[in-house]
Amino acid sequence: MPVNRPLLERTRVVAVGMGSYGNSDWDRTAPALDACRFAQRMVERGVPCEQITMFASPAPKVRAKVDELAPRGYQPATWREVTDFFETQLRNDQGDLLMVFWAGHGVDNGETQQLLFTLIVVVAR
Repeated sequence: MPVNRPLLERTRVVAVGMGSYGNSDWDRTAPALDACRFAQRMVERGVPCEQITMFASPAPKVRAKVDELAPRGYQPATWREVTDFFETQLRNDQGDLLMVFWAGHGVDNGETQQLLFTLIVVVAR
């Protein structure tokens, strides 16, 4: 039985890189750069650049590099921006495949818990 593969031009990519948490002790350089690299890789694989949306909160140390690497620029990786995108812009998207890349580092509370900063968005069609 043949497998139906989504067309690359009907693939939507959302890449999120959370690197700055408002506290320099928590800032990480890798997440925003990882999101950029993922978005670039998707372009190299044939996903149209206009089908890629990127959100980033780069740590100050890598902000210039993220500005340079992001294929189409990026929007702030805030709760409001990402939620609004999923609830409004993406709601009516007619694509065949949605790929979400989420990069961010949690924190260790110094005892037994590790906390991962994530976002949960439910979009009903």
